[in-house]
Amino acid sequence: MAQPSMPGAALPPDVAQQAHAQSMGVYRESFERRRLLGFIIVYSIFAFIFLIIVLAVAFSGGDASGRLAVTSVFGVIFLFFAAVAIWALMNSPVVSAAARDRRIYAFDDGYVQVTRKGPVGRRWDSVSKIYQSVIQRRVYGIPAGTMRVYRLTFSDGSTVKLTDNSIDLATFGPVLMREVSRAQVPRAGAALQAGQTLHFGDFSISQQGVSIKGKPPIAWSSVKKVDVSAGYVRVLQDGKWLATTRLASNVPNLYTFITLTDHMASSAV
Repeated sequence: MAQPSMPGAALPPDVAQQAHAQSMGVYRESFERRRLLGFIIVYSIFAFIFLIIVLAVAFSGGDASGRLAVTSVFGVIFLFFAAVAIWALMNSPVVSAAARDRRIYAFDDGYVQVTRKGPVGRRWDSVSKIYQSVIQRRVYGIPAGTMRVYRLTFSDGSTVKLTDNSIDLATFGPVLMREVSRAQVPRAGAALQAGQTLHFGDFSISQQGVSIKGKPPIAWSSVKKVDVSAGYVRVLQDGKWLATTRLASNVPNLYTFITLTDHMASSAV
């Protein structure tokens, strides 16, 4: 069995060992932790604003007890924003060597994540369920970046939660979803052809069509498209979008679901 390769550099030995032990094939690329610069800047701005308020009130005239009460309240708010900004900076690859080392290495057939306890390898085909959540975050109306969370369940029953604090999910997230779907679709397609019904949260698909929460299936011949818009899964039936009100974040194996429905709908035309 060939050792996994890393173009232009040497893989860390413990990462290479994990990939080799699980037959992950050729190395593709690595993903580092997010730098969190936008997050740090936003929280630093708010910390600065509340610091100015505290100083302005502290050195203003008026009742001393009233000034103390106001500065105490705004002082706590300042400390909160300052503490979060400092924590994010200290855990950013910008200043933390440990954070720079905690990468994810992607291979043809899986990935190895370097954690605090060491590298952990997972094959793409060992993922039984994956949930994706992408939320646009705002602080007092000001955009503060996007919060991404991926929850994975593996065939052995173990689970992993990946967040923007653990890895740069803006780049690794789509790779993760695509590769898991690539591993799942052949098996799921074979199950459909064998007459099985597959369940994706409130959605089910079979040879008869796609159904929503136990309702009679919508025949594939009338399903034109299934996709995601504004965070919700929607179904285009005979030129009309059905209001399913089902959050995409609650649909396991979303990419696999979309791929299979596209295939079944186009095959029925």
